[in-house]
Amino acid sequence: VVYAPPEDQYNVSFFYESLAPYGSWVALPEYGWCWQPTVVTVNPHWRPYLNGGYWVWTDHGWYWSSSYSWGWAPFHYGRWVQTPRQRWVWVPDTVWGPAWVHWRHGGDHSGWAPLPPGSRYQSGIGFTWHGKNIDISFSFGLGERDYCFVPTRRFRERDLAPMAIAPAQVTNVYNTTTIVNNTYVYNDNRIINQGVPVQTVALSSGATIQPLKVETATINPGDAIKSERQSGNRIVTFRPKLADQTPESPEQVAARRKTTQEQWQKERDA
Repeated sequence: VVYAPPEDQYNVSFFYESLAPYGSWVALPEYGWCWQPTVVTVNPHWRPYLNGGYWVWTDHGWYWSSSYSWGWAPFHYGRWVQTPRQRWVWVPDTVWGPAWVHWRHGGDHSGWAPLPPGSRYQSGIGFTWHGKNIDISFSFGLGERDYCFVPTRRFRERDLAPMAIAPAQVTNVYNTTTIVNNTYVYNDNRIINQGVPVQTVALSSGATIQPLKVETATINPGDAIKSERQSGNRIVTFRPKLADQTPESPEQVAARRKTTQEQWQKERDA
């Protein structure tokens, strides 16, 4: 069980302890401390934003609803990158979003790729790439191998992995699609991931799509952190505001948090 810390301890290093039970942290020269979920070592074909979750239309646009207990963090903060040795790893960041992906669409298919490290989103500015402003058609250095594609009519399936186009067919599908522009906007203090137009998905699937409301879970210091949950027309998720600082290493955080949790447990048992 991972417990919420005091609010002044919410920064990037909070991820180090909260994700440790579900994977391993490794220091890579290009990116610093990165996290790899254990599932990657079990399933070499695993991909972020494909396995263990599905797309939901919300008041924040397309939201990745994860079935993993740790999904509140790596699919809503930070960036993913595929490395030759470690396969997929996650690089932390402090800005929450409904999902951080790059979109393509064309013909009968829709596709997305995890946004890579170096891409950052700021309200009033939009995306930057390694600190430089970019235009709406920028590719972020992503290639066809970074995308997964599904028939648009199956876009909202609960189990997307079986719907994904086979690797041998990705090149053909990639060449029939184009970048979806203006996908992320900032409105009413919300980052909205518009992605593939919801009207296009609704028309292809023959379904009426009503948005769910994303709400922040109330978790006090010392409470167990729970995975997101859907309740009626709402998604309740843990999404703390994180300070942009990393004062400790994963090892230091783990040691300090273990001591703190032991103290909280003693107080609760007293």
